[in-house]
Amino acid sequence: MDINEKIKLFNKTNEKIERLTTDYPKQNKIKFNSFEQFTKYGLMNTITTLWSKFPKIYDTKNDLIKFNNKINILINLQKLESFLYTDGVAALRNDFNVGQVLDFIETNNELTYLKVKLFFESKSYNFQIIEEYKLTNFKVDFKYEIVNDLRNKLSENEIEQIIFKDFNYKPKLVTKIPYQLFKNLFNCIPDLKNVNKEWFKMLDDDLKLLSRDSFISAPWIFSSGNGDIKRLVQQGYDDVDERFIKLNSLNNLYNNQDLIRLYQGLPQSPVLIQKIDKTIALIKKFGFMKSDTSDLGTKNIHSVEAEQINSDFEDFIEMKANIRELQLLEFFEKFYSNLSIENIIITGSTAWLHEQAKILTTDQNGTIINNNPPEINEIEEEKVKI
Repeated sequence: MDINEKIKLFNKTNEKIERLTTDYPKQNKIKFNSFEQFTKYGLMNTITTLWSKFPKIYDTKNDLIKFNNKINILINLQKLESFLYTDGVAALRNDFNVGQVLDFIETNNELTYLKVKLFFESKSYNFQIIEEYKLTNFKVDFKYEIVNDLRNKLSENEIEQIIFKDFNYKPKLVTKIPYQLFKNLFNCIPDLKNVNKEWFKMLDDDLKLLSRDSFISAPWIFSSGNGDIKRLVQQGYDDVDERFIKLNSLNNLYNNQDLIRLYQGLPQSPVLIQKIDKTIALIKKFGFMKSDTSDLGTKNIHSVEAEQINSDFEDFIEMKANIRELQLLEFFEKFYSNLSIENIIITGSTAWLHEQAKILTTDQNGTIINNNPPEINEIEEEKVKI
């Protein structure tokens, strides 16, 4: 075989190898987004803590007010909290609809400009309406725009018919902006902005390594150029009954190299899992999220230490609940002054904690010393319809 024939054979072999590696199906890469996951986790924790039940609303006579549409109002308050958690600011309309705030301007603590997006959704339709209000010289300029998500191939008249009739949207001129602005915290930032983005990046990288560790640490099998041995090894990989491989004794006698070699990588999962657990615990801490004893690893803790695990979360929730009480009270004073609302108690607030302490009192050791249920007349509600 001359040099030209050797070059042709070499190129032909390389083409075959390249074709085999190119045609081999690649594993779909898993894309991790820990920020999105923590957003869902923290959001649900906040909603279930603050808005698991309807707030207690009292009038000036200290009578408890009852609303006919509690369910819809509570769901809208939960939706309001979801926008506050993710966007840092949201708007509650005078009919209890919730708007996602796109832009706003406050002048001397008065809302003078507001641009919000309203969502109208069902299994068949999905529309958004963008409303824009501008207060100038005691006059409110109002305009709106219907946005279709292009899944619904409907005419403009059909869309307006659905919006105005089915969803009961009624645009009208107003003398004041019909929204109350709610701010998550003093600086209008989402909760997870308290956590540096580097923590989420590090967690995503470690999760990516963990997902690949089972493939990297799996045995690497090397065999000689014998095609039959490769095929037999592949068969035995999935079926234990095919693990018996008969070797040619003559080849084995004169071949100094092993026909099969096995290399086993060291798994990194134990170290990665510890690092991931620690990162998750730190993200929960910096984001004032609810934690449990598993976030502390394998450390043995006393009952007093266990009670302190969520102290930051509980303080944070108490502050939020206190702010929501004042914001909601301002909303009712602005749009429902006829109800003469004096006080609002939301789950988790300071007033709510004092109320719970009166119902159930414990000593320093956690022993219940007052197990008497509240009187029935204390929890009765007076019906006042809007």
